[in-house]
Amino acid sequence: MPLFRRRETAAQDQARSARFLDGMEAAYARRTGDPCSDLPLDDFEDVIAEAAGAEFDAPYPPPGHGYPRR
Repeated sequence: MPLFRRRETAAQDQARSARFLDGMEAAYARRTGDPCSDLPLDDFEDVIAEAAGAEFDAPYPPPGHGYPRR
């Protein structure tokens, strides 16, 4: 049985990332008491926000990039 063979569209990937960020925002709001608090993100939240936010900046993989096939 192959692992990691699921195919999804870019729209599905972005929707999943948006749900993930919504959950992180809710957790931050519970931790700080305010979703727009001036308190900084903790280390884990900072990494998640940077990694998930980068997906919306540019398409990945970049156009013309090819991956080696097995």
